[in-house]
Order: sequence, then structure tokens, then C-alpha cells
Amino acid sequence: MLVIGLAWVVWVLKGSNRPSLRVAHPALLALAVGLEFGSMASFARVQRIALAAGGIRISLWQALRITYASNAVAVTVPVAGSAAATANTASEYRHQGADSGLIAWTLMVTGIVSTIAFAIITATGAVLSGNGLAAIFGVAATLFGTVPLIAVLVAIRSPESRETVVRLFSSALRVSFRIVRKPTTPAETAKRLIDDLASYHLGRFASAKVAFYSTTNWLLDAACLGAAVAAFDQPVPWRSMFAIYAAGIGAAAIGFTPAGIGIVEVALASALTTGGLPSSSALPVALAYRAVSCWLVLGVGWIFFVRSRAHLATQHTHVE
Repeated sequence: MLVIGLAWVVWVLKGSNRPSLRVAHPALLALAVGLEFGSMASFARVQRIALAAGGIRISLWQALRITYASNAVAVTVPVAGSAAATANTASEYRHQGADSGLIAWTLMVTGIVSTIAFAIITATGAVLSGNGLAAIFGVAATLFGTVPLIAVLVAIRSPESRETVVRLFSSALRVSFRIVRKPTTPAETAKRLIDDLASYHLGRFASAKVAFYSTTNWLLDAACLGAAVAAFDQPVPWRSMFAIYAAGIGAAAIGFTPAGIGIVEVALASALTTGGLPSSSALPVALAYRAVSCWLVLGVGWIFFVRSRAHLATQHTHVE
């Protein structure tokens, strides 16, 4: 994927109006790299805090390894990237000693808080750019998928409503178990998992840290884009910066091509041009940002993934 990404950059540069990455300031590009690595580190810290609520403590290095590897899987695996990334993360958590309840709870909490943080940033960008209506629709659309998860986490705090959740989950498991012909009793499995979920919670300080690092994750990634703009001697469009950034994230979520290649670059370049950058600079900025935030991060992620799989395979061989 890294080779494909580099080939795409070269092809676009050759066919465009002769923009060149050589005019970029190396120091500002280095700053962009640092900001992007800081963004990934922020999300890794969110994982550490959530897992610690269940008594599982991992080092920042372990959390970074999981974050980079799962991100690489999510971005590059066709169609089932998100599911494959979730499976990889769950496998890594389980290897660290987390049970199914803590794994599910951690994935739900980190996903919800991260989505809420992104919704707030998107809304802020829309308001700053003078489009309050877009802010309302953007927040509603972004948070739509988190509503069921939030409802479950709230419901299981009460013993009465928890029974309702168990019955609903048991019915869903019964159907899935019939499909895969799994002999496990759905009702017992559902009750055990929901009871586990209800046993975990974040304290006020831990909740504040999760919210802070989730927001920092998005802000540093957006700042990486701002550094890429500045690297080409262009004024950073602060008022529309978050709106431009959200356009790139939205394009990446479409998933028609591996890692959104081609789609994200075009969407970002278009948004940057709308934000005031000349078209001759918008494309190199988009390519530079993608080289740092996508292709460099993917390269690191797949290195971590391959090494992790090899390490786990070695351990499995020794156990046998």
C-alpha cells in the first residue's frame, strides 16, 4: 500500500500544473510528522486509560503498537476493514489479559468518546465558517451511530433495565448461534457479557483524561494539515480549517478505494481551494498531508502488525 501511495503521488504531480513538493519547508513538514505521531499517541493513551478501568495496564509502547497496527488494517483491508481492525484490537487486548466484557466495554467507550469529540470539532468548524445549520446536521449525523451504544451503556447501570438488555442481546445471540451452529447457551452468554460490561466504569478524572486525549487526537491531526499548508508558504485558513479537515475525513470514510487513495486527495484539494488556497498549492498540500497522515502511518502500522503476528505465532508454537 505504501508503494501504491507513493506511485499515486508521483503520477498526480507529473500530470498536474507542475506543483512540486520540493518547495515545501522541511522544518514544517517535520512538524507535521510530529503532530501526526502525537495524534496517534493521544488515541493510544485513550486505550490505556479505558483498559486500566478493568485492571489491565499496558505500556504506552504496547498501546501505540496496537493503535498503529489496527489503523493499518482498518484503512487498507477492502470492505471489511473496520471489522478486521476491531478483531485485531480485540485479539491484542485479549493477549494482554482482558476478558470479553472489558474488550467490548473498551471498544465501545473509546469509539463513543472519539466520535463525540469529532462531532464537536466538526460543529466548531461549521460555526467558524459561518454555517450554523451545517453544524447541527453534522453533529446529528456523526452521533447517530453512537446512540444505540450510549443507550446500552446507560441501561446496564440499572439492574431492571439490564435484564431487558440481556433479553434483547440473548435473542440476537440465539439467531447468530443457530447460523454458526454454536452449542453455547445464548442466555448465559448474554448475561455474563452484560454483567461484565456493567462492572466497568471510568472515574471523573479518568473520564476527563479520555475526553481530553480523544479531542487532542483529532486536533493534532487537523494541526498536521495546517502545518502542511504552512509548509508551502500559504496562509493557514484558520476559520475554515476544521471544515476542510472534516471534508477530508468524510472522504476517507467513503472507502471506495484502499486508504481512500485518489478520493481523499481530490476532496482535500477541493476543500483547500474553497478555503482560499490557489489550486497550484492546494494539491501539493493535500499530497503532503496524506503522505504524513496516511502513508507514513500505514507503513509504521503494517510493520507493527507483521511483527505482532510473528510474535504471537512464536508464542503459540512454544505453548504447543
